Amino acid sequence: MAASIDYPICTICGIRLHESSALEKPLSTHGPSPWYPDMWRTSAIAISGPRWPSYAKAPVADGAVTRYVADPSWYPGGVSIKPDGPTVFTQTEYASGDNDNINPTAEDHWYFGIHSACEDIANVAMRKSREARIRTTADLWMTLDQRCTKTDSELRFFTPFLPNIPENRPGEPLNLSLRRYYLPHDAMVGDDDDFGGLYEWWEDDPLFIPELTARIVSNLEKCKPTDDACLQSRNQFENLPQEIKDPILAELLNQPLPLGCNYSIPQSYWKQAFLEIPFLWDLDKGILDEKTREAESTGTEWDWEMITRQLMTPVTMVDDTIQFKPITWNYDQVGLAVPHGLNNRRRIWQILEEMYPDDLGMETEFENPAEESDDE
Repeated sequence: MAASIDYPICTICGIRLHESSALEKPLSTHGPSPWYPDMWRTSAIAISGPRWPSYAKAPVADGAVTRYVADPSWYPGGVSIKPDGPTVFTQTEYASGDNDNINPTAEDHWYFGIHSACEDIANVAMRKSREARIRTTADLWMTLDQRCTKTDSELRFFTPFLPNIPENRPGEPLNLSLRRYYLPHDAMVGDDDDFGGLYEWWEDDPLFIPELTARIVSNLEKCKPTDDACLQSRNQFENLPQEIKDPILAELLNQPLPLGCNYSIPQSYWKQAFLEIPFLWDLDKGILDEKTREAESTGTEWDWEMITRQLMTPVTMVDDTIQFKPITWNYDQVGLAVPHGLNNRRRIWQILEEMYPDDLGMETEFENPAEESDDE
């Protein structure tokens, strides 16, 4: 169930937007000063666009959505526009013609708060993901606007609030909840988003991840000897015409990709698939080349199929069947030891891939049902 809270919250990832003063003590010395793992939560933007009523939706032009650099504030939750702008309240309607000092407009409009890191990840997903169905800022706005509109119109929350989002897959009956933020409820809407007072992986920077490549490839294992059937399959694949190989290889990263390896395709193709994982856009090529030379010098082969399947494992919803001890997804569950930030990036990436404009089925013509009733 959605909830009203005292501070602004990121409408993409579900994590609180923190004031800079709320996070003081660095938890790590890695990265450029003054970086520390949860500093990303203090860097925010506000996006503003048309607030369509619950009975009327329509496509939104990119030019109708405005972006502002902002500082989070709370009591009540809002964001202060930089450098010298006013404080605006998130998920609060500003009526057409109102002048909120930065966005005088003839349309009803409102503001959503988003982490700068989440915006950057969204921009990469819209360009690179094969699965994403949002491709423009307008698509992102329409999706968030509809979710907030429906939550607000049905539950009548004081603002700000975290919107419910579809739990169902496309084509299934609509079922809204908070579960596809892939976080324990307390981590989203509690008085303190530290889960049980402990520092958790979803608090780590999903954008800048120190030692990302080195930590990932440290999980690589040497290939075990393969049986004759696998060797035969590999040889048959290698002998296929390229026009047949290409569509097969194009499907390797399509989700869901099961964990079980069959070793029927040579590891070189799996390495190429690994390099094309869209949420690993910042891999260090030098470290990867060194890993390749290491295998060549010892006459061994790395199991790129296994690590690719592990990395592409979908995030799963929190298992809250055990009272007071919800079990959250992370890469540990599939045998990968990776930085906390990569767990968080994978979570946010999947949230973005599951968005699509009109995912609540609210898009209609500009007709007011009340006016239709009057005509009758």
